[in-house]
Amino acid sequence: MIAVFGQLRALNLFAFHPVLMSIGTIGFIAEGVVAHSNHTLVDILGPIMQHNKKIKIRVIHQNLHRIGSMMLFLGLLFMFGNKFLENKSMFPQTPHAILGWLALLAITGQAFAGTQKLQTIDIKGGQRPFRWHGDAGLVLWDILCLTLLLGMLEFFEFR
Repeated sequence: MIAVFGQLRALNLFAFHPVLMSIGTIGFIAEGVVAHSNHTLVDILGPIMQHNKKIKIRVIHQNLHRIGSMMLFLGLLFMFGNKFLENKSMFPQTPHAILGWLALLAITGQAFAGTQKLQTIDIKGGQRPFRWHGDAGLVLWDILCLTLLLGMLEFFEFR
């Protein structure tokens, strides 16, 4: 974040794009992935939460991803605002932009699948639908990290 503001030497609309995307990905999406397998957050927050441990894990996982996704979409809006003000094309033209769009579409798909999975588990009990959701989430995490790296390389002109 400091590097972005140091490079731009100004606080414009674009400055919020990499900051929000990085915080959303590294801070919240990553912690949401980890929270599902590492139960440290459940151990910390568990005493103030209702329900059993399994539900607490799901709630923490879901809410961290919700916050992270909102930050990603907010970062996307700042990027669009900057492109609009500078009369730049809205269509993705770089590997970073193309991969970013694919990642955001995949996040939407993952959110839908996760919600459907949760509803099905709650309604039908023992059935485990959308078994691919967890593996797809890990692949999506890799894509998000690659997108961040490509964005950093592009921003700091390491071509």
